[in-house]
Amino acid sequence: MLGIASIASAANFVTTILNLRAPGMTLMRMPVFVWMTLVTSFLLLFAMPVHRGGPVSSSRSTAVALDLLQRGGRGDPLLWQHLFWLFGHPEVYILILPAMGIVSEVLPVFSRKPLFGYSAVVFSGIFIGFHGWGRVGAPHCSPSASARTPNSAFAVSTMFIAVPTGVKIFNWTATPVARRDPVPNTPALRRRKAVALSADSSNFPIRFEAALACFPY
Repeated sequence: MLGIASIASAANFVTTILNLRAPGMTLMRMPVFVWMTLVTSFLLLFAMPVHRGGPVSSSRSTAVALDLLQRGGRGDPLLWQHLFWLFGHPEVYILILPAMGIVSEVLPVFSRKPLFGYSAVVFSGIFIGFHGWGRVGAPHCSPSASARTPNSAFAVSTMFIAVPTGVKIFNWTATPVARRDPVPNTPALRRRKAVALSADSSNFPIRFEAALACFPY
């Protein structure tokens, strides 16, 4: 039921954003948060069916003896790993992209300046969604019996995913502060903390997860 609800909600968001925008609201005038919601919805539409197919194939393999995941039959033991990571890795960006949209909206409000490089932030989010779908999940299977050459190719693609992420961080830091309040309010302080934590490239996923804690509302 949760999978069906996620797919239905994603289809609702995609239809609303593409067909029911306000008059004059073109795609390149939409808020960044709406863009990230659109990308996240497409990720859900493609990832959730795979997520539901994994447990179904596992249960059928056990209950009906289809041997989909058994080497003794005609199945492949690595099938479960690929089914899991075809959802598991896009799911990371399903969680992160809306948060990136929130930072992109909060930052210019309290900087009193438009977001620097709006188009770059939008297209970097689209690239993250496209590149994150399935292309960077295979290295998680590297300890298994996967071939070395595909693992190397997927490892390189995993490093490329850092490029659009860096574009977002550079655009966040390049958005200048027009006026500094003597006593900055709480959202402004949390915005600065989120950008500072996200800029730490030594362990970006953990740092960004910590940065999300800056926005509890």
